[in-house]
Amino acid sequence: MNHPALSFGGLRSTPKLEKPTLPVDLRSIPLELVSPSPNNPRRSMDDAKTDELAASIRDRGLQQPIRVRKDPADSSRFLIVSGHRRFAAHQRNEAADILAIVVPDRYEEQDADIDSIVENLQREDVSAIDHGFAFSRLLDLWKCSQAELGRRLAVSSTYVSRMLAVLELPDAVKDDIVAGRINYLEALKKRDSVDAKATSAKPKPTRKRKSAPAPRGTIPTPFGTVKLKRGAKLDELVGYLRTLVDQDKRDAA
Repeated sequence: MNHPALSFGGLRSTPKLEKPTLPVDLRSIPLELVSPSPNNPRRSMDDAKTDELAASIRDRGLQQPIRVRKDPADSSRFLIVSGHRRFAAHQRNEAADILAIVVPDRYEEQDADIDSIVENLQREDVSAIDHGFAFSRLLDLWKCSQAELGRRLAVSSTYVSRMLAVLELPDAVKDDIVAGRINYLEALKKRDSVDAKATSAKPKPTRKRKSAPAPRGTIPTPFGTVKLKRGAKLDELVGYLRTLVDQDKRDAA
């Protein structure tokens, strides 16, 4: 399935692609038969906003059904494609069932994963951590480069790399980002600052001084620099070196 660019974070969007019209299978499904998708990119939910949504659903009902697909491991159960927060709100309301659109069986698992990720990225309250997990998952599903992913989502490749870098931060820092105690850009700057200090603190490797070249008319040997006699032949030099080697052996004995 080919997905259009997204509209999130105040960034530009591209027109949605036309999809074939499919019959709508709208059902009221017992909540106990519905489970969150294991590939749900949303790793965190704002409890206060979920409570607000639960209160809104109690007052006015569910305005938009969730989307589910049959669980490949158990055809009697369903996995959420989109609407994880609406599902969580129903759980808080202790509802018996939830209104859901069941996507057709021919709707492939990869398509469901991509739609779930896209749907979550379009939310305004998605944290940088969720963005990072979503981008990482899309890179795996689409088998594309960071630059290509940025092009498909209408964001810069720099933004993609930053979101992926956020995933590499310590867990405590990621918790602060989710809680809003620190901005992801500030967290990355602090990490880079610490890395730079650690690099500068490392002792620089000492360079070995190059030995001065042997004077003209001499040749360096393991026994020292030998001065060549003018007009000396090669066999005379070899003989001289052998004499030095023999002398060294006698001294060693």
